[in-house]
Amino acid sequence: MLYRYNLRKIFPKNRYHKLSFNKSKPNLNLNHQKLSFIPTKRTFHTTRIALHSPSCTSEQPMFDMLTKEAQEGDRAAQFQLGEKYFLGSKEVKQDFNKALEWLLKAGEAGHIKAFYYLSMIYSNGLGVDVDMAQATKWVQLSVDHGDIDGLFRLGTIYYQGLGCDPDMAKAFDYFNQAANKNHVESIYNIGIMHAHGRGCSQNIETAIEWFTINGEKNNHARSQYTLSTMYLSGPFKNEITARNWMKLAAENGDVDGVYYYAIMLCNGIGGDVDNAKAMELFQSIKMEKWKYEAMFHIGMLYYKNQDSADREEPDFIEALKWFENAAKTEKPNVKCLFQLGIMNLRGEGTSIDNTKAFQYFQKASDKGHIDSTHNLGIMYQKGLGTEQDNDEAQRLIQLAENMATNVQN
Repeated sequence: MLYRYNLRKIFPKNRYHKLSFNKSKPNLNLNHQKLSFIPTKRTFHTTRIALHSPSCTSEQPMFDMLTKEAQEGDRAAQFQLGEKYFLGSKEVKQDFNKALEWLLKAGEAGHIKAFYYLSMIYSNGLGVDVDMAQATKWVQLSVDHGDIDGLFRLGTIYYQGLGCDPDMAKAFDYFNQAANKNHVESIYNIGIMHAHGRGCSQNIETAIEWFTINGEKNNHARSQYTLSTMYLSGPFKNEITARNWMKLAAENGDVDGVYYYAIMLCNGIGGDVDNAKAMELFQSIKMEKWKYEAMFHIGMLYYKNQDSADREEPDFIEALKWFENAAKTEKPNVKCLFQLGIMNLRGEGTSIDNTKAFQYFQKASDKGHIDSTHNLGIMYQKGLGTEQDNDEAQRLIQLAENMATNVQN
C-alpha cells in the first residue's frame, strides 16, 4: 500500500500506524454535491456582438460609440453597455448602479437578455436592496420569451425559496425544461435532484444518465467528477470507469477532480500506478481547499521515493521541506505534523531531535490525530523529548485507544 509507514519499527506496541491517506477517495455522499446556482460565463456572453471592426484599433472610441448609441435609445447598445458595467471590462470598472440603469432601459424596451440580468441584480442585491418581487417579475418575462437561462433562474428561486417558500416540484420542473434544451447547469442540477429524490422520485440510474449526457456532450467537469464518485462504490461500482471520468474532470479543471485523480494514480485505483503524473498534478494544485493536502502527498512521494523510478533512495530532505512548509500555515496539515514528528524522531532529513518530535506530535494530538496521541504516550513512557511520566503516558495511550474505537464504530 502506498505511503503506509509502519510505526511498529519505532514503537513496537503502537497499534495505530494505519493512516487514511493511502485510501483517500472522493466524498461519495451525494448530500455534499451541491446544486449549481451560478450561471457559467457562457451565459453572460451569448448575446454579445462584436464591438471590434477593422477600421477601429482602439477600444475606447468603440466604447464611446456604444455609449452614444445607448443614449440615443438603441436597446441592443443599452444592453451591451449594461452588461459591460455588470461584468466589468477594460473600458469600465464594474458598477452595478450603472449596470442597473442601462439594463432597465434595455429591459423596458423589451431586450430579452436584459430580463435575466435584472433578475440577477434584484435577487442578489447588486447595487440595490434585494427585491424578490422584481427579480421574479423580470425572470418570468425572460421565460415567457423563451430564454432558457430564465428557466434556470426560476428553478433556482423555487429551490432556494428566494422570496417564496421552497418548492422542489416547481424547481425540478423549471430545471427539467432548461435541461431538455441542453442548459448545462440545469442538466447537472436535474442529475443531483434525481440522485436525492428532490422534486421527483429518487432514481440513481436516471441521475447517472443526466450526468453522462453532460459529461459527454457538454464536457461538464462537475458532472464528470460526480460520475466518478458514483462509480467508485455502490451498486454501479466500476473503478476503471470511475478513473476515466475523474481523469476528464481533472483535465477540465475541476479542483476536486485534479486532487482525487492524483490520489487514484498514486493508489492504482482503476488502472496502473503513475506517481510521476500524480506528482505533477499535486504540484499544480493552488486552491486553498486541497493545497496543503497536496503538499503532504508530495512530501510522502519524496519520502517513499515514488515520484521517480530513477532514484533508489528516498529524498528525506525534499520530503522534510514539503512537510515543514505545510506545517507553517495558519491551519497546519495534521498529517504533516505527524510525519515531521516521525522524521525528527528518526533523524530523517535532519538530525535526531526528540524534543522537536514531541512538539510535533503534541500539535497533531491537539488536533485529534490518533497516532500522534499514542506516540506522545510512548514518549512520556520512555522519557523521550520530555520528562518521564507514566501516569500521563497511560492516560494518552488509553485516550488513543478510545479515539480509535470511536472511529471504528
